[in-house]
Amino acid sequence: MEKEKRKPRGYWQDINNVIKHVLPVCKELGRLPTEKELDARGEKSLFTYMTRFHDLTEISEITGYKMNQKPYGYWSEQTVDREYEELLKQHNKHHPFTGRELIKLGRCDLNNAIRKYFGTINNFNKLLSHKGIIEIKDTKKEFYDNHPKLVEEWAKSNEEIIYDCEPYAKNKTYYWECNKGHRWESHIYSRLKKGRVMSCPYCSGRKIPKFESLGKLTPKYIKFWHKTKNKLSIYEVRPTYALPTWWICKIGHSFRRSPANVTKLNKFDCCICDSIKYSCIKLMIEWDWEKNSEDPSKISPGSGKRVFWKCKEGHSWDTTVAQRVSQETGCPYCAGQKATPTNCLEFNRPDLAIEWDFEKNKILKPTEVTAGADKIVWWLCKKKHSYRANIYNRNNGKGCPYYSGHKVGYGNSLADSFPVVSEEFHFIKNKKITPETILGTSNKKIWWVCKTNKIHEWSTTVSSRTRQKTGCPFCSNTKVSDENNFAINNKEKLKYFDFNKNKGTSPYDYVSGSGKVVWWKCENNHSWKAPFVRIYNGSGCKKCSVQTSFPEIRLFCEIASIFKNTKWRYNIEMVEINVFIEDYNIALEYDGWFYHEKKLNNDLQKNKYLEEKGIRIFRIRQSPLNQITNDDVIAKIMQKDLDKKFINQILGKIFQQVSKKHQENIKKYIKQGFYSDEKEFNRITSFLPKPIPERSLAEKNPELSKQWNKKKNDPLTPKMFEPHSGKKVWWICKKKHEWESTIDKRSNGRNCPFCANKKVCYDNNLLALSPKISEEWDIALNGEKTPKNTLNGSGYKAWWQCTNGHYFKKRVADRTGTKKGNCPHCLGRGLNRKYNPPDIEKIKRLLIK
Repeated sequence: MEKEKRKPRGYWQDINNVIKHVLPVCKELGRLPTEKELDARGEKSLFTYMTRFHDLTEISEITGYKMNQKPYGYWSEQTVDREYEELLKQHNKHHPFTGRELIKLGRCDLNNAIRKYFGTINNFNKLLSHKGIIEIKDTKKEFYDNHPKLVEEWAKSNEEIIYDCEPYAKNKTYYWECNKGHRWESHIYSRLKKGRVMSCPYCSGRKIPKFESLGKLTPKYIKFWHKTKNKLSIYEVRPTYALPTWWICKIGHSFRRSPANVTKLNKFDCCICDSIKYSCIKLMIEWDWEKNSEDPSKISPGSGKRVFWKCKEGHSWDTTVAQRVSQETGCPYCAGQKATPTNCLEFNRPDLAIEWDFEKNKILKPTEVTAGADKIVWWLCKKKHSYRANIYNRNNGKGCPYYSGHKVGYGNSLADSFPVVSEEFHFIKNKKITPETILGTSNKKIWWVCKTNKIHEWSTTVSSRTRQKTGCPFCSNTKVSDENNFAINNKEKLKYFDFNKNKGTSPYDYVSGSGKVVWWKCENNHSWKAPFVRIYNGSGCKKCSVQTSFPEIRLFCEIASIFKNTKWRYNIEMVEINVFIEDYNIALEYDGWFYHEKKLNNDLQKNKYLEEKGIRIFRIRQSPLNQITNDDVIAKIMQKDLDKKFINQILGKIFQQVSKKHQENIKKYIKQGFYSDEKEFNRITSFLPKPIPERSLAEKNPELSKQWNKKKNDPLTPKMFEPHSGKKVWWICKKKHEWESTIDKRSNGRNCPFCANKKVCYDNNLLALSPKISEEWDIALNGEKTPKNTLNGSGYKAWWQCTNGHYFKKRVADRTGTKKGNCPHCLGRGLNRKYNPPDIEKIKRLLIK
């Protein structure tokens, strides 16, 4: 935009040029512009040219637009009358304008002129009303009509009528009464605030009615209220009044306390009566009246103020009042806490006084402190080591810190004590620390550099180097380096490292014994997480092991035998459920300790997610895992299979959630002592990965494989398991005894429990081997025990009845062993023993219980 050219000389003196510039503004405003309006438009100089060279009246006549800003000397009483009358006609008004109305209309000039020539606008309006130009309203009536609440609350006891009262009279007050019956006195104008009538002071809480006062609610405090010192009456304050007021006790003590404090404690205590002067009379015997300027009647027993005391012996000391009252402390000199000639350090501990450093302690002497003083002073030991220590600590046995190796100096540094270790001190990384400034036994962690290989740098404590004699961790293969890492030392196992999932982690960055957990991948593309140390120690893929998920499979097979609509590894929006009973929206989970040890948060999130989906979750958690909810069962599983009793427990948890039909099925299942679907369990586990042939049970232990029970284990074979497997299977010995046992226990030498007489069967029971003794077996008194289900050499103490009718109790082994024991009451030993028959009915009742 081009800059406006400067006007030629005499340009603005021509009135036509001025009118040419001011006319567009006049058309926009509808009048001549003021100086402020032109200034806002950036044309302030135009107003200067209008008034300097010309008359505004002349410009107004030429343009035909009136002036808003009057010229100097324009206003007079006549012009005020004329302008005011024109304004009334313009707005078709017969009543006077107020000052605020003139300002709103933009006539501040007229308002100021009225005030200048007539004093106030009310005086001016009265003059106009006398002339008959305007009509003045009854302002009082208008005021009260605008504030009807004042009329409503005007008390009848007032002598005047409210409409006759001057609203802003300051010399008279009137009575008011609200609709709730509250009565008070006030000016009319004081009831107005920002044009609104203020409500009842009692209803709004500014004043309180008598029935809510302290005197009415708590009359027991009336007698303690100080009537002369308090400006307010007890009936003019609330119980919650926070400002202090005056009170007087029974004795006549005056004191200040807030009503809120008095009512909160719900008791009246005189602070003067409670002061140490009146409440601690024995203590006042030791009050030092000479040194104390304070009045003890103004000091409470719990005060933290330090004052002087004087004991019977004449010892003077200062301490807080609270210590003397609450802790019941006495004279520190008499108690040996402050030094006297008979309890000072020099008198009680002359051995410590010898090590007192008189030069550095200057004025303080061992005669001026006690042996138990909590004060730090200078000492000089026998080795001439100078040090600072607490007197109390020295009295308790602490000595020179240099001699005891707690401070560096006098030949106990790392450089002086362990010069060989100091050779590996890393001067660059340890910065300000040097071998001369650190103790040889320090627990501080610092940097070291190997003597044999300068590349090896590590940090450890000084004490581990000097006391535990540790060396370079890289040379000792405890820290990773280019020469010592998992990849270099385990090239055969490196092929299992999953580089895709372990992004950012390299086997070259960890030693073989590291606990870092990473991803691994076997030849069968099974992916799992395990630390380096597990792989280094020979651990492999868990899914390629026969024991993998056995408890989970067992749980599924048994639950599916009861509930037909049961799903295994059921997924809901990528969340897998081990066993899902679809008919009842019940989820069953098996949590192995190894996999769930550090996954509590994940399990909690899964619980929350399934609950939101309307699925109730029950868990069997392997010990030492803890319960998450009351619906969980803790299983102490030693083998990889799941014991039936834990399945019984989890069925007991879901018992109330199922129909009566399934409740009956659960009851039947719990009563039976064997698994319901062994065949399905064996079928599923048969699909799991098999061991390599040369490491199978069939190859490693062919003799043991001959005892494999082919019928009951079908379709499992010895080729599917390793000798150390924890899988429980069926066996059959040469005598055709059948039993269940884990493969690893059989591989370790455990044989047939029936042949070893550890379990009872058809050919090792009491009836089969000792038929004559079995005839004396008392069936009624032995309960469920019978000769048929009792071992011939059992330690069970059974009830017997001989041919002579004698009842006696004896171990089975004692009757069938080499020294066969017969009835102790018949002929032979015990012949003369008195026979007392047992209480048969009592024994039967105990058996029933």
